[in-house]
Amino acid sequence: EVDGSTWKSLDAGSWFSPKFRSEKPLTMNELLKDYGRKTQILLEIKGRGDPRLRELGREAARTVRRQKLERSTWFLSFHPEALEGVQEEEEHRIVLNIEEYPADTKDLNTLMNLLPRLAALSTDVDILDQSVADLAGEAGVPLWCWTVNSEAQLETAIKFGVQAVMSDRVQWLMSKLPR
Repeated sequence: EVDGSTWKSLDAGSWFSPKFRSEKPLTMNELLKDYGRKTQILLEIKGRGDPRLRELGREAARTVRRQKLERSTWFLSFHPEALEGVQEEEEHRIVLNIEEYPADTKDLNTLMNLLPRLAALSTDVDILDQSVADLAGEAGVPLWCWTVNSEAQLETAIKFGVQAVMSDRVQWLMSKLPR
């Protein structure tokens, strides 16, 4: 956690290329104000092990609602409790990232409570299997996966009926899709 002045002094671009060294990170309010009416926004709530995840979700949802951007903003998280916080505030479009089918009963119960409210379910293509595809099917939501960078991964995504993929190899992926 950092304060506003420290946040604004961070370098958000040089990891990508030296020519982006001067890029400064936006706050969530700045992102929504500057781009929320121009495009769809996908906000990811992170914080593995953070006991404030539910509250972070609630505050993010309040911020979006204050700016009247509920229809153009999606919430994404690996943490069901963060998405529960989003849903406690109001109906928002949420996408749950899953790394594995929850073995823990508490996680499974949380996931089952979220299913009726999900806009999509997203997973790593390397763990995609029939149980994950069935979960999306039972919830009646699209299945997305990441990161599809090989023929075998693309075949897996197609086999399980994935509707959206993320890839580091966009030109390669586009060449594989039917025209």
